[in-house]
Amino acid sequence: DPIGFFRAMTNTICLNAALTDESMRQVLAHELVHSLIYLAGGFRKKHATEDWAADIMGCGWAQIIRDNPRLVEYLARSD
Repeated sequence: DPIGFFRAMTNTICLNAALTDESMRQVLAHELVHSLIYLAGGFRKKHATEDWAADIMGCGWAQIIRDNPRLVEYLARSD
């Protein structure tokens, strides 16, 4: 069974319910990065440089943090 995946067609992240809380947070962050890459058009673009990726990740994470304070609290937990 996969531990998690991002489904672009429905803009959905699915996580394996058997994961520990710590693993769940790590896999969720990983899948969020996949969603940001997808929404930016992926790394197939010719201009997909390190700076381009940093811009995508920076802008994407800033929006996620701004729009989802409870998600940020969840990801920051260390139980």
